[in-house]
Amino acid sequence: MKFSLKTREGCKALLALLLVITLVFGFVGILFESDFCKVKSEQISIDYRGGKLTGELFYPWGTNSHDNLPAIIVAHGGANSFGVAKNFSNEFARRGYVVFAFSAYGQGHSEHSGYDDGDQGLDGYNNRATPAGFLDAYNYVKSITFVDETRIGVIGHSMGSYRADQMLLQTANYLSLNDIMINVMSDELGITFEEDEIYEDAAALAAEKLDDTQLQYFNYRYEEELADYSDKVISFIVTGIDRAEINTVQTFTVGGYEVQRCAKVNLGFIDGEYDEFVFDFGTHDHEQQGWYSTVPMTVDKYYNLDDQNETNEIIGTFEQDTVLNNAALAQAIENRTLRVFHVSPGEDHCKETISVKTNAAMIEFFTQTLGYNCGELSDPNTVPMDNYDSIFAGRVAANAVTVLAFLGIVVVLAAYISHNEKGIVPVIELGESKKTKFTKSQYWLFAVVTFVAATYIFWKANKNWFAIAPPFFGKYMIPLTTPLSKPACITLFFFMFVALVDLIAMVGIAIWQKARGEKLGIAALNINIPIGKILKYFVYSLLVVVVGYTINGALTYLFGQDLRVWQNAFSYVNADQWYLVAKNTLLFMPLMFISACATNYMVRDDRPEWLDTLIVVLINGAPIALLCLVSAIVLNVEAKFTGTFVCDFVCAYSFVTAVPMFTYLNRKLYKLTNSVWLGTFVCSILLGWLLVNTLGTGDGYYGQTILNTLFGC
Repeated sequence: MKFSLKTREGCKALLALLLVITLVFGFVGILFESDFCKVKSEQISIDYRGGKLTGELFYPWGTNSHDNLPAIIVAHGGANSFGVAKNFSNEFARRGYVVFAFSAYGQGHSEHSGYDDGDQGLDGYNNRATPAGFLDAYNYVKSITFVDETRIGVIGHSMGSYRADQMLLQTANYLSLNDIMINVMSDELGITFEEDEIYEDAAALAAEKLDDTQLQYFNYRYEEELADYSDKVISFIVTGIDRAEINTVQTFTVGGYEVQRCAKVNLGFIDGEYDEFVFDFGTHDHEQQGWYSTVPMTVDKYYNLDDQNETNEIIGTFEQDTVLNNAALAQAIENRTLRVFHVSPGEDHCKETISVKTNAAMIEFFTQTLGYNCGELSDPNTVPMDNYDSIFAGRVAANAVTVLAFLGIVVVLAAYISHNEKGIVPVIELGESKKTKFTKSQYWLFAVVTFVAATYIFWKANKNWFAIAPPFFGKYMIPLTTPLSKPACITLFFFMFVALVDLIAMVGIAIWQKARGEKLGIAALNINIPIGKILKYFVYSLLVVVVGYTINGALTYLFGQDLRVWQNAFSYVNADQWYLVAKNTLLFMPLMFISACATNYMVRDDRPEWLDTLIVVLINGAPIALLCLVSAIVLNVEAKFTGTFVCDFVCAYSFVTAVPMFTYLNRKLYKLTNSVWLGTFVCSILLGWLLVNTLGTGDGYYGQTILNTLFGC
């Protein structure tokens, strides 16, 4: 059977092929995610406080309630959901860890409750001063029967590090177990101490200073405090930021004396070389103060903090020393006073989540601090998996193929329906009176203007976070995209100014043509058509969502996968979030309409359609690729990273794939129908879906709605 868009039979064959590809690569995705059936993953929804928290739990296949495995909790960055952190989850679960990656309150499928686990509600909500679900995730993981609650580590990327930090501020100890027992004797038994005694062994002091009854009480309290102390998070990986409140020294009272204490949690700052948020880490006062240091810290050195003398000591080298060959390292980990800073060469802020090098460094840190990698490190029979042994790229690639197949289905389904004269995708007649011949100079002038303008606008949208910065654009544009997270504003900025330039360019070419006595070319876009046909195109755009949602549902139900290309996802949407999809669809529709007009204003009939489409996609997508390339070249030419980029992609990596996708759909749907309306509607609604699904509402408080209540989502 011939695959072709030109016949109904050919379209049927293509639809069947693309559906098979979608299912096959959904299956391939779960094969990689499960490490070929060695790891189990499942969707989790919990509710501690009147608002559900969702995530994904990973653990080795065959795990049961008699197991006692170390666990890791992963928090994604801002304007994302747990799907972005799947790579970390995959690799740790392969090594025998239980991993829970969750979506913060207001992100992904997680709701905002009346008050979150930072006791914040509608009034005065501060997304950087709340665990945003991390405390609830931590409590959930501790309740899992096969988790060793004395060996829990946490990872936070970017905003996720703030959330982990806030959770630790509520749960972590600053006092050592010895400090705590000194205070038990001082505060509860009335024992007095000399200042130098508070650093002596509490048990030895108890034997010396307490009578039998007091000693019995001391031992009872010791068991209580030991259980509570051991129950705390052991290790924390901070990535994507350099500030963590838990990485500060605080003043406490021990045995009646004021003392300085660091948090009793092993801290690893693991960041990309080009992460601007951690530029020159270790040279700033707020960093050094937390390490008892007055000089910059050295990368890849294990530090042990000494509270008594308020100093630090280098005790080993990262990725070289281990707890098996370095007793000082093992002791620092047991005391929870270990600190280390590592840099992943060549990686930046967002790429940290898809970096084999960053992942390998995290594995090394937890292998040492949690004592586990495919078995207990203390067990001579354990053969640890190499840190750089990584397979998550297979799942990422498979997921990307399913998205491409979905886009193909959008086009093929439109072609199939268009072959029926009574269908919902009418084909507009494009007679000779509407066809316009453009000169090569007109064509390439339009292309160059589009390219240069898009390059400048994209650079401006990302330069120093221009699109979300006050006073003008942030003040007046953010309310339009609210309650979506602020990076939605970059998308609005980009489309708004590209549409403005496209409009000016089209008007300019039209004036030029009119002066030469040529046709203006606008008629070929078939803008002014009967409202009934326009509505049919809109109905098809709704059908696209139904088809996409069904495909995603099948992928999720069968394989636990979603329609995702890294940060871009067409996934499950809560019932009340469809309002936000509709709002953003309408917000971007006028801009997408102008974009559709510009994309199809100059169609070349003197070259193959596939080549013409490819050139249009390249012209529109190349500016982003060019800025990526220029940024990479500059970074590699500079002797030392200065902390700034030619173009900052922190909030805009999604454009790398999104712009080519939407350009392709706009051109192909126009070629099928000879009207820009179908591409306008389909791309607008897909963009609205993508923005809501990817960005969420975590920057502010977006409470539950009547839809949420009625449909129980």
